[in-house]
Amino acid sequence: MALKEGEDFPELDVRPERWINLQVKLITWEFLNFSLVLRTSARLFTIVEKIRERHGGSISDVILYRHQVFDSLLDRYMVIL
Repeated sequence: MALKEGEDFPELDVRPERWINLQVKLITWEFLNFSLVLRTSARLFTIVEKIRERHGGSISDVILYRHQVFDSLLDRYMVIL
């Protein structure tokens, strides 16, 4: 689409991308904790897929928490030796 004489170019959205450093922590074994650097526009599905990829696809039923894990879930996965 060519611009006619005297027409201005449309404004471009040139906002800078924002990034986050995501700390992924497993509730049962600290050895598997890791960090990801992601765009703030990343979807939850992407985060779940990154977790699965990191562990070779062997993890299923991923549950994501922010800041706090509920005690009922901890009780479900804790093993008494």
